[in-house]
Amino acid sequence: MGMFKAQAELDKRIGGRRSVDHLRFKKELALLVELGELANELPEVFKYWSCKENNYERALEEYVDCLHFILSIGIDLGADDTDIEKIFIDHAPLGLDHKFNKQGVLYRLRHVAKAVWTLDEYENNFTNFVELGYAIDFSYEQIKRAYFDKVAINHKRQEDGY
Repeated sequence: MGMFKAQAELDKRIGGRRSVDHLRFKKELALLVELGELANELPEVFKYWSCKENNYERALEEYVDCLHFILSIGIDLGADDTDIEKIFIDHAPLGLDHKFNKQGVLYRLRHVAKAVWTLDEYENNFTNFVELGYAIDFSYEQIKRAYFDKVAINHKRQEDGY
């Protein structure tokens, strides 16, 4: 099952219990909040006043939370998952010496946070988000595994009345 299909099933489950008033704007705001939480797990990127180190495990969790909202926004826009895996594969870093890229993370975080979410811009915005993950030094397999783990958690939360 692809990520879009998994997200659509989760959205349907959640949407059946929630009001849809201004839902798209709420998703975009939630994405901004999650991007902030992601940034906070990467203090080496922007907290010039701090000596705290990046927490990559928590950053992956926050990245995946962002991915949920980005996929959900894409579903609302009418995008589909035919090119998602291709974007991840086409934009994967080359070579074995890939590592954390602070400037790349800062640039991509800023770009994704300022993105305008329209169908015409969706692929470009999604590509920037993918490149953000790679700049943090996450692999596609890590992202995919963490995403589906979080889908399972979110379904369980719905069962428990989260």
